Amino acid sequence: MLEPHHVAEWSQSRIEQSLIELNLLSLSEEAIACWYFQYLPRSARRNDGRIRSGYLKAYREPLKGGWGLAGYDPTDWSSEPELRSFKPDSPRIGFDGKPIKYDLPKNAKHYPILPRVSYAAASNIFRNAGLNFLELTQAFAPLELTTGVEDDAECQWFWQAIADNPTVPISLAEGGKKCLSLLSQGRCAIAVTSITTWRAERGSNKLHPWLSLFAPNRRFYLTFDQDIKPKTIRAVNGQCIRLGAAL
Repeated sequence: MLEPHHVAEWSQSRIEQSLIELNLLSLSEEAIACWYFQYLPRSARRNDGRIRSGYLKAYREPLKGGWGLAGYDPTDWSSEPELRSFKPDSPRIGFDGKPIKYDLPKNAKHYPILPRVSYAAASNIFRNAGLNFLELTQAFAPLELTTGVEDDAECQWFWQAIADNPTVPISLAEGGKKCLSLLSQGRCAIAVTSITTWRAERGSNKLHPWLSLFAPNRRFYLTFDQDIKPKTIRAVNGQCIRLGAAL
């Protein structure tokens, strides 16, 4: 069940209702704990398999609840979307003394987020790119032409069609909500979790392998956050230059 305050937050970001219903996850304490602690070393667990109290104490606040966003793995279209982003209702405090607004499991890697997309959003995106939605349906899911589909249902072949059609421009958005807001407006978008997580690994200027699958002969728009702090502006501009070169 979706928490009303999570739905309200996404609605305020101008995310279309069908995309909210397809993507928003209001997570329980159990689900958050399983996700948070999946990469912990053996030493983090007691002999009976339970997490040691130090880790539970450190993550006590985020375990109270929050919303999540899952995304596809473009190297395996048959796999189900996995949780890629989590915003706790009550965040823990980082080493810099600031709340960690969006959290990740300890030792986890950052991945681009390819969310679920409804037929209504998909048809708008392809139409805006000058592609024929019926022809794409014939190519990727011909049975749908006879069985029919609901506008708010998931278009499960959307990202495969995007990968195969470089004429569709892609916006790289900083964060899942911005990505879904762009999708709601008829623009194809992939989310990155921060201005640096477009990279294959920390310190590298190579494109993340998942983004590389979409890159050849395609126009990209960089839609990172706008900030008034000079230091942040320099950091964003620097990453845009590096990302542009990598694309």
